[in-house]
Amino acid sequence: MPSSSTSPEKKTFRPGEAAPFSGIYEVVHDAHRTPHTAILLKDEIFPACRTCKDKVRFTLGRTADHVSGDNDLG
Repeated sequence: MPSSSTSPEKKTFRPGEAAPFSGIYEVVHDAHRTPHTAILLKDEIFPACRTCKDKVRFTLGRTADHVSGDNDLG
């Protein structure tokens, strides 16, 4: 069974920090855009926004393993 799950923790991450898990993150901008989702892999750096710069925030919505880590799929 896959190890993907919904995260019980709702910590907010800032640009420049490393993603603690691979998964789907909710991206919340500073008033210029509605929230959306983005996929980041573990240890990727959360990027700044071109418009709101370092005011963008990220929250893990769901963890997801990369296909290369699944022994049944490779």
